[in-house]
Amino acid sequence: MSYEYTDNPTLPYELKLMIAPSLVPGILRDVERSWLREMAMDYREFNHFCRRSDDEQYRWRTKLVIELFPSADFSNPPEQLSNANLVRQPLTMAEKRILAHRDQWSSSGHRPQDPKQLDRQIFQGLTEIWLDLIRTSGLPHFVRHVCVIAKDNDRPSPAFRARGVDGRALGNITSALKHLVGAHNVVTVF
Repeated sequence: MSYEYTDNPTLPYELKLMIAPSLVPGILRDVERSWLREMAMDYREFNHFCRRSDDEQYRWRTKLVIELFPSADFSNPPEQLSNANLVRQPLTMAEKRILAHRDQWSSSGHRPQDPKQLDRQIFQGLTEIWLDLIRTSGLPHFVRHVCVIAKDNDRPSPAFRARGVDGRALGNITSALKHLVGAHNVVTVF
């Protein structure tokens, strides 16, 4: 039996999906492809975007993809993670030096500090500075859609996991963005 999609406006959305179940994967793929066309911003670039949204490189950027926990921030964390006014547990200079040499850990077999604890501290700090930036800077008026990537599947080791982060912190970031651009215009990928 063949199903045909109908564009009848009187049918509820759920019924349309039941009528044409084969269309759902295609629709989802199109949405994913649309988001993949946008380059993901890390904290530094998002900070620059919010403060200098009139730069030529950001003109007409109505869709944003932000990545909360990019791998690069675990070896070269943003300076704000050392600011005691923004973060509950700021990074010390010694911890930053340790992070800068993280790639040498596996080759030497030497781990100067518990990497899981340090990663948890970075995850927590990143959620705090993201939330502060979103609340204080807001978003430029032309931004209409935001995709938040909080996945941790590109981490090089099992020590990198977002599971240690309080889920409320991630929810607060998403809620702050929804308040700025509308609840239906924020997509979160955990």
